[in-house]
Amino acid sequence: MTDPSPIRRSARPIGFAGLALAALAFLVACTSASATPSAAPPDTSSPVAVASQSPAGASPSADVASPSVGAPSASPSTAPGRYYTGDATPTPKPTAGATPKPTPKPTPQPASLVVKSRSTSLGKVLVGPNGMTLYTRKSDPTNGSTCTGGCADSWPPFLVKTGTVVSGGSGIAGKFATFSRSGKRQVTYKGRALYYFAGDAYVGDTNGKGLGGVWYVATP
Repeated sequence: MTDPSPIRRSARPIGFAGLALAALAFLVACTSASATPSAAPPDTSSPVAVASQSPAGASPSADVASPSVGAPSASPSTAPGRYYTGDATPTPKPTAGATPKPTPKPTPQPASLVVKSRSTSLGKVLVGPNGMTLYTRKSDPTNGSTCTGGCADSWPPFLVKTGTVVSGGSGIAGKFATFSRSGKRQVTYKGRALYYFAGDAYVGDTNGKGLGGVWYVATP
């Protein structure tokens, strides 16, 4: 029988050698894998270790982030619904509809009246605000009057409102005062009650002088 081809005879030894080399490489790979220690499991007990195991570029979780040290707390002065004045104590908001306190009215000043004098045929005499001659009654008590009824009709008393301050004008040195009469005040001069005379029609008239022996013009 004829011997096989030289090519087939040379292929058998090469095939056995390749198998042997492959088996040797496999054994070396297995030996290396068993000799390499396995990676230790990550330690989750420390936040630092957990952060180190995070992928690169990942932001730390807000749940494990530690608060900022020394960060100021919110001031109650700036809380909503408060007026901030810069003080430590918040200022309460004014109550809606609050009635402001009324401004006190100034005390009215008392009315004043200045009695003047006028030159007449009898010399200087006291005159009232209307310019008419003033009289006194000899029988009147000091700071009082006995002229009432029909007497007061003929001799109207010189009256002013309560609270009126009466003073004398230039050249009048005597003191003026008042006393109560019919809800008003009758003016006196040097303690004598003052009256007008119904018989005087014009400024400067002195028709009441000497009547009844008790009536006299009031002089400064």
